Amino acid sequence: MNETEKLLQQTEKNAERYAALERMITAPEIIADNRYWRKLVAERESLSDVVSLRERLVALSKERNACLTQLADEKNDEMKKLLAEELAALSDKEQDACRKLSRLLLAKNGEEKAVLELVPNGNKASDYCKTLCACLAAYADTHEIAVQEKRLKNATLLYFAGAGAYALAQEETGVHKFILGETAYTVTATALSPRENGAVDLTEKDLRIDLFHSGGAGGQNINKVETAIRITHLPTGIVVTCQDERSQLMNKRRAMETLKKKLVHLQEKQQCEAEDALRKKAATTVVCTYYMNTNTVTRSDGKYDLSEYLQGRRKQ
Repeated sequence: MNETEKLLQQTEKNAERYAALERMITAPEIIADNRYWRKLVAERESLSDVVSLRERLVALSKERNACLTQLADEKNDEMKKLLAEELAALSDKEQDACRKLSRLLLAKNGEEKAVLELVPNGNKASDYCKTLCACLAAYADTHEIAVQEKRLKNATLLYFAGAGAYALAQEETGVHKFILGETAYTVTATALSPRENGAVDLTEKDLRIDLFHSGGAGGQNINKVETAIRITHLPTGIVVTCQDERSQLMNKRRAMETLKKKLVHLQEKQQCEAEDALRKKAATTVVCTYYMNTNTVTRSDGKYDLSEYLQGRRKQ
């Protein structure tokens, strides 16, 4: 499941509730109860920004898929070039809509959180990684964003929490280059999604449950009751079967536990693959260059004083 599909699934109930509220607030019996009507209107308004972004994401996804199909069928080289450019533009727009919807959901679900992974490229860059950690912590503090640092063997993780945390992590994603004389030391920063700690949301509509007779040891009551359970998770196609217990209820419980473990494993695998892709992308762009000898810092938006910059004060 890609990011678009995940977000659409995550916001499906929001869209369903919004549609239901649209119908309810036009019903005469509800309009007659002004207090209740105003409550429903306020609830609808609270969902409107999420639903609006969701609709845009749906439209962009359809456009991109249609363009992809057209590109696959096109024979003319000139048209293929134009379609490839259009596809790239649509993909960028879709990714932008995903980022905006993700940030909105984070803000609505409570405190916004983000993770920035810092990886020094070589042992000699480790000291500059520490410098960068201190610099980013100071910068986050100026935005009233809390920071926690966790050092691993080959990387450092910065956990940000507070309004604007995600934007800050995205802003710093890329290669940070420290130049001392003729030598350059680099640290790659990658904004990662916070881990979901093995949380799996199972809904009945995503499951197909089949009952069948246990293949037990036999006896006079054999095949009288269907106690074995087969559960198919429709979105992923994962199938689990349990027939070891004596009752249908116990078999279902064990099968559900097994299914959740398999889904958690799949979720972790997909997240690892997504993180690897983010790391590769981050490593291709220099986001900031620190000239240690001349006491200057350059970014795409201009030059800064190094001493001020390292203390989180970004005044040009």
